Amino acid sequence: MTLRQYILSLAAMALVCCSATHPAYAQLNLFGNFDHGSLQSWSGDLNTIQLVGRENHPTTSGWRWMYFQATGVNGAQPNFSINQSFAGGNSALNNHEMVYSYDNENWLFFDNNQRSGTLYSFSNNSTFTSDEVYVAYAQPYSYGRSATHTAQVLASPWAQPTSSGDTNGVIGKTPLAIDDLGRLVPQKDIFAYRITNPATDSATPKRKVVITTGVHAGEVLGTHTFQGLVDWLISDDSRAARLRDDVEFFAYPTMNAAGRFAGTSRSTVENPNQDPNGLWHPSLWTTHADIRANGEAMLADVVSTPGSTVDAFIDFHSTIPSSPGDDFAFIEISEGDADAPWWQELRTLQPNVEQVESTGTNWTTANFGDLLLNADVDITFETQFGKSRPLSHYHTTGENFGIAFYNAWVQVANPDEADFDEDGDVDSSDLATWQQNYGLTSTATHFQGDTTADQDVDGADFLTWQQQSGNGVPVLAANTVVPEPSTLWLAACLFAVAAWRR
Repeated sequence: MTLRQYILSLAAMALVCCSATHPAYAQLNLFGNFDHGSLQSWSGDLNTIQLVGRENHPTTSGWRWMYFQATGVNGAQPNFSINQSFAGGNSALNNHEMVYSYDNENWLFFDNNQRSGTLYSFSNNSTFTSDEVYVAYAQPYSYGRSATHTAQVLASPWAQPTSSGDTNGVIGKTPLAIDDLGRLVPQKDIFAYRITNPATDSATPKRKVVITTGVHAGEVLGTHTFQGLVDWLISDDSRAARLRDDVEFFAYPTMNAAGRFAGTSRSTVENPNQDPNGLWHPSLWTTHADIRANGEAMLADVVSTPGSTVDAFIDFHSTIPSSPGDDFAFIEISEGDADAPWWQELRTLQPNVEQVESTGTNWTTANFGDLLLNADVDITFETQFGKSRPLSHYHTTGENFGIAFYNAWVQVANPDEADFDEDGDVDSSDLATWQQNYGLTSTATHFQGDTTADQDVDGADFLTWQQQSGNGVPVLAANTVVPEPSTLWLAACLFAVAAWRR
């Protein structure tokens, strides 16, 4: 067989293996040949299924990332087992819980997860209720999901491609490569985008924050946390709006795009025997096209002028249970990085987060941020596996990063009660906030229009706005949402009361 014929045969195999669709199966079958899937092999029946994980962790032996689909399981209650040889140490499986899903979106934890003898096993107390089920080490985050999320972000008025990207935010492509299962992995787009209020770009220089994720392909919870931050940054939250006025965020969501697509654990497909989080220097990434594309883009996007600095650099990862025993950051404590006001705010909002001294002895992404992007504070943020946490935990953690930046850099001390966006002014934007949230009860915050701390947005809050705005009753703009008739009646009464009081 010629080289050309061999490559074509591999391409044909990849087309079949990596397809998003599969033929109908009338009996038990397991496979991981899809975006982000990972399974070496399996054997067994509907009662007992033995799994063999992929050993593609470049620094230690054993399996780690696992993600597959099982078909023909409706009404079955199988016990899954796998050799407990786990990359990172067998003890990391002591309190771990595998997850499953019927729709590949909503994930549940298996009821029973345990080590016994040489095996790690997991099962449920009841039968599967669908013929198809997805099983994974943790809630997955596929390459396709990153691509879709990037498109959604770029549809926001607050996000644009970076200077190094095209109109779709593509800053480069991964090279063709063959993975550890012998499959040809096609080229995948590498993305980046910038989040800010473009209308304020000509104002005083903005603070800069760089956020990255996915350099270790199997560390999916870090990417869920990254998404939580991004979604908050482009949201209608008045704090996010004010933060966008003063800060620009440069986001790189696909640091190891091909590795994520191919379902690797910690390596890239191009260089399966090297940890990519030690190659972040131009002298080291010459033979690592995917790392080089991200690194060169960041240098072009962020360090636009000599001497320019980055205020914060955050690389979102996930880690197996270790010391400390919760989510934590590698941060240069001895250099004062842990004293940064935004980091202290984050730890106030997220009390479970701990910190570990960062040695800075090799070219990790954080070292790259520190030494080549001139970051004032650089951290590697680690969300822990095995905590039985829903995805909302990671999304909330991401949001809290954004709120921490707001609290440290933007928040006005002792704002007026009706200054809902806390920008120092009581104006029409605050009225719009009240109008949007009018009727909200029991859960309202100051940012949503509550002036009295009773957790309701009602007429009393409008009167406070009117008193503090100094503008009387404004004429509603043409594009203002008209309230329901009951709301109009209430507003008329409030206007009358206000006039009588004056």
